[in-house]
Amino acid sequence: MAFQDFDIIQERRRQERRRVLKKRLTIAFVALFVLGGIAAAAAVAFTSMKNNTNNSNKKEHKGDNKSNNHHPPSATPPLSPKTPSPSAESQGLVAYVCEGSNYKSLCEDTVTKTIAQNPKSATEPKELAKSFITSTTEELNKAFAKASTIRLNTVVEKKAFEVCKEVVENAKEELRTSLDGVATVVPGKPQTDGDLNNWLSAVMAYQETCVDSFPEGPLKLQFMTTLNSSELYTSNSLAVVSRLAGLTNLPPVKPASNLPHVKPAPNLPQVKPAPNLPQEKPAPNLPQVKPASNLTQAKPAPNLPQAKPAANLPQPQPQVKPAANLPQPQPQPQVKPAANLPQPQVKPAPNLPQPQVKPAANLPQPQVKPAANLPQPQVKPAPKRRLLQARYPLLAKDGLPRWMSHEERRLLKQDEDGVMPIPNVIVAQDGTGKFKTINLALAAIPPKHQGRYVIFVKKGIYAETVIVAKHMVNLTIYGEGSQKTIITGAKNFVDGIPTYHTATFVAAAPGFMARSIGFRNTAGPDKHQAVAARVSADKSIFINCRFEGFQDTLYAHTHRQFYRNCVIVGTVDFIFGDAAAVFQDCTIYVRKPSAKQKNIVTAQGRKDKFETTGIVIQNWYRIAFGISLP
Repeated sequence: MAFQDFDIIQERRRQERRRVLKKRLTIAFVALFVLGGIAAAAAVAFTSMKNNTNNSNKKEHKGDNKSNNHHPPSATPPLSPKTPSPSAESQGLVAYVCEGSNYKSLCEDTVTKTIAQNPKSATEPKELAKSFITSTTEELNKAFAKASTIRLNTVVEKKAFEVCKEVVENAKEELRTSLDGVATVVPGKPQTDGDLNNWLSAVMAYQETCVDSFPEGPLKLQFMTTLNSSELYTSNSLAVVSRLAGLTNLPPVKPASNLPHVKPAPNLPQVKPAPNLPQEKPAPNLPQVKPASNLTQAKPAPNLPQAKPAANLPQPQPQVKPAANLPQPQPQPQVKPAANLPQPQVKPAPNLPQPQVKPAANLPQPQVKPAANLPQPQVKPAPKRRLLQARYPLLAKDGLPRWMSHEERRLLKQDEDGVMPIPNVIVAQDGTGKFKTINLALAAIPPKHQGRYVIFVKKGIYAETVIVAKHMVNLTIYGEGSQKTIITGAKNFVDGIPTYHTATFVAAAPGFMARSIGFRNTAGPDKHQAVAARVSADKSIFINCRFEGFQDTLYAHTHRQFYRNCVIVGTVDFIFGDAAAVFQDCTIYVRKPSAKQKNIVTAQGRKDKFETTGIVIQNWYRIAFGISLP
């Protein structure tokens, strides 16, 4: 009976498995049918969209053909929207170059135009700096050509225009020098000599001199307006040059033309719609699984005797035996304090007689008598090292300019030791020299002389206007003392001479050096501007010289200049100009001005913030006010 019940159970399990298998097959067939329908619908939709796109393209082509029949094709094809414009390509470079510029809009236009005309300038900053200097030259030529058409009516106006013509020519020469100097710039190396800034600062000063040469009035305003555009370009050139060291460290900016163009995808084959698949027929009606016949119910097993729990057995308890008799630790004996022993007592030492020091006898104390009235030495304060520009340290450790050559330093050392250089020619009024005037000695300088040419001028008052022209490079003139060898004159502004041309002495040649000689303008305080010396010589040096005048005594016009142990005398603006000038250990005398004047020592003429110019008075000795000099 028990085995029959087991067969019935096995049969029921087989039928159950068949039912589950049929159910899974049905679900699989339905899922395949649904997926096939979705694929067919997607293929139909794709085909429909493709047909619509082709139809719209055909219509557009027909419209284009019709419009082309009425309008000729343009000469220049329109730019592709994917091609970036030049301003977008150079946006970062433009922002860096023109940052901080005084005329930012003009600077950005110049950079964009330059890159469009010369793409090489986007990757080579030197080319960009060259383009700015070239633009400044072109604008200066245009401005001066326009200014030359202005009508001049008086003699004073014509003299002023002669000054303007001279200084504008100097500005053009400085621009040419700057253009050549850009080629010497080493990428990634900061410019420590400041040559480019120095030359471009002189360009700015020369343009200002042109305008200032005219008297106040409509004509001066007209020239100022005409030259304004070239001054803007000069300012931007200074701004670019000041950032040139940073530009050379920038990574190169690649032009947009070098960027790879994205090629269109190749023509892919058209996706054909899926063929009409045969519709899946529903599964045939399967015969219903009939329930199993009434099987005999399995009878439960007979009641087996239940197992009785085990009797209460005694649980074994583990017994721990005590360890063997080990010796128990004995208590520690208590230590009793020692008996009261007699403590030794230290007796004080007996009173010994203390030695008494007797005061010394009254000896005569030496009295220091005050010294006689001796002249007290005046201690000069230590010179303070100052900088003309933070980027360009002006003085070296020896207190001399960094631009000073080894030979010039040696000549200054000889001056401190009292050694005079050997002259090439001697000038003496009494005929003991080769020439009697300084101008004759200058005219005799060999045009191709190599090295430094030295002229010794013996004591005397030389009433002549001395001009050291630009071609007289590395010239030294020295005398027997600043109050023994004197060059004097009396030209002034009141007599109808422009301030620029009132100078008694003019130094324009680079590397000029003067020692122990005096320069005077004796026009007086009522004649207003009257220059004793005008200096535009780059890297010029004046040692132990004397400049005497009233208003506008020393015209430190342009470039780098150094004065040591010199005396400057004047009333109003008697140290003025736009040079980078250092006055070291000099004495300044302020004379009594005329009734309507006030004493003003310096008048620095820097106009642009990027100019590397200024007046530095270092460790001056004293200033005397209201003195009268012969």
